[in-house]
Amino acid sequence: MPLRSVAGIASCAYRGKTMGWRQCTTRGARQGRLHRRSSVRFSAMMPCSSVRAAGSRLSMILTIAHQWRSNMPGATGYRRVPFRVLVGGAAMTAICGMLDVKADQEGNEAYEPAAERIRTDTRDGGGRRQPAALFSTTESIAGAASDTGHDRLAEEPIRTRWSAGANVPLVSVIVPTFNRAHLIGRTLRSVLAQSYPALEVIVVDDGSTDDTRATIARDYADDARVRYVYKQNGGPASARNIGFAQSRGEYVALLDSDDTWFPWKLALQVGCMERDRSLGMTWTDMVMVDADGKIIDPAYLRHMYHAYRSFPEEQMFERSLPLADIAPELASVTGTARLRTGCLFSKMIMGNLVHTSTVVLRRERLDRVVGFNESLRHSGEDYDFHLRTCREGPVGLLDLPAIRYQQGLPDQLTASRYRIHMAENLLRTIEPVVRENRAQIDLPEHMIRRKLAQTHAWVASERLERGESALAISHYLKSLGYWPWQPGLAKPLLIASLPFGSGLLLRDRVRALRERLHGNAEGKS
Repeated sequence: MPLRSVAGIASCAYRGKTMGWRQCTTRGARQGRLHRRSSVRFSAMMPCSSVRAAGSRLSMILTIAHQWRSNMPGATGYRRVPFRVLVGGAAMTAICGMLDVKADQEGNEAYEPAAERIRTDTRDGGGRRQPAALFSTTESIAGAASDTGHDRLAEEPIRTRWSAGANVPLVSVIVPTFNRAHLIGRTLRSVLAQSYPALEVIVVDDGSTDDTRATIARDYADDARVRYVYKQNGGPASARNIGFAQSRGEYVALLDSDDTWFPWKLALQVGCMERDRSLGMTWTDMVMVDADGKIIDPAYLRHMYHAYRSFPEEQMFERSLPLADIAPELASVTGTARLRTGCLFSKMIMGNLVHTSTVVLRRERLDRVVGFNESLRHSGEDYDFHLRTCREGPVGLLDLPAIRYQQGLPDQLTASRYRIHMAENLLRTIEPVVRENRAQIDLPEHMIRRKLAQTHAWVASERLERGESALAISHYLKSLGYWPWQPGLAKPLLIASLPFGSGLLLRDRVRALRERLHGNAEGKS
């Protein structure tokens, strides 16, 4: 490859930090004078036969890229990337791989699940309101969260405005569960201990084979607030949809069967939604605990969901109000925390902002969203649902922890074995939404392109981990089509491109050697 080609690509990358996307790629390609024969020349320059084979494979990749380029999505309003830019990006990727360039940490961070990084209508038409006199009117607040996010104990009982004896809106709590007989009791006790007086709990058993049915029958048969529904196993999306159909409340709350609520959660969220009738959904922060109940992170929401980092705090929401002004009787709990509201559909394109076990929905909003996408069985159904909910109107965040989020259990859908489903379901969610709603998305085009590039790269990475080189190459090329300058893709693309699976074999041996050396070092220490 002529030296001026490499210089042109490097010039393009350097200018990319200060120039617009269109200007920098066009100028870099013009200075480089790249063309199809560049990959052939690059292969001939390589020092050994095995690397020359990689160069030949690169030639094939560029041919595939040229064929794929003609099928790039045009409905989203994106400009087609010139072929010479694709060639330049792929060639620079191979050069970076040969020179062992360090991966772009910020880019790679977006491809990995957050939990790994940190510790890495059959409804009854009536019954929408229930008399408060049927329920207890006071509760002791145990384990309430302060404005700093840490657990603390408030000794005095707290009476909320919902304890006044008037009719109050019924809240339906949907709890899907599968083989968690050892946890479901703790979760239900946290719901039934709510200071909010009018609620029903619908436990949807998604085909459990343990003692879940017997546990519910033994402990809650005499509690009219608890209903048990059994169904064949179909995943959490179908279980929640069954719960929606069975629910009668004006509000619907979601809770996973391994998490627990603080006793004032529903009272505070319903109070906020009654104060601002435009809010179709509210959610809260959370305390993350390990399998033993030890606090790992006292305010985990912004750590788990990295989309919060895409925008300055003051730009994320349009309005805010002190929670103490909405619920003065809970001022000792809320402290200086605020209710933050706005239309978040565009910002949700950059990633999920909502944790499901903290959500309360207004019935009218739920009816417009319809329910969870049951085809997203293993993971990602929550992001799809919350994204569509935000598309329908204003939502609100109560910016304080109101639940204990259980982490570290082997059956959780955030476990590493589900990462391929997380990546592919994210792609299945975001691409159609961008294509069909581009006019509604108030984001710069470069942010959308980079998000799509990151998502394709994540899918490619997971496919490569499974030894599926052809699929990995396809997604890596699509990622480069959206965002050509990605040095972090150099090594994995080169590994996927080596013939006869030799790249995967070499990678596995290098990993084994590193683990052996690490083990020896630990033994000596």
